[in-house]
Amino acid sequence: MVSLGERRPPAEAAGDEAAGDLAALAELDEAVLLGGLRERFLRQQVYTDIGDILVAMNPFQPLPLYGREVSKQYQHHETGTLPPHIFAVASRAYHAMLGRRGGRPQSQCVVISGESGAGKTESTKLLLQHIMNLCKGNSQLEQQILQIKQNEFLDYLIFKSVSLGFL
Repeated sequence: MVSLGERRPPAEAAGDEAAGDLAALAELDEAVLLGGLRERFLRQQVYTDIGDILVAMNPFQPLPLYGREVSKQYQHHETGTLPPHIFAVASRAYHAMLGRRGGRPQSQCVVISGESGAGKTESTKLLLQHIMNLCKGNSQLEQQILQIKQNEFLDYLIFKSVSLGFL
């Protein structure tokens, strides 16, 4: 048995990578969900997909998951080819918003929810950081995002949603 504080090295077996999307499991109940999340957390895999939902677990320590190289990997990846990540969510939303990947442009919404201290603000910053990297060269979109960041509008929305009981 492994305690929650004990860390394991990242998984290298192909079977462990498949557990990156818990919706792909033959059976999914509360025990399987919590066990899968726990196992991934212990392997410092803080992101887990459950279908279209990304579960992010706060590792309470810096991890090398957010550098420029990682961002580049997720800019044009195909779903399922890389481990779950907040950058994958940002890329899917960005490309769907622009109508890339065979669809027409669609408005996008990303809901970031969690308890106090869960990392909502940090996740929002990472999502925006990746979108900013994606929209280099699209100055109009870049300026709109910068304006949102400067106004700290997203932090306000998160605070307001939590205080009103929506999140």
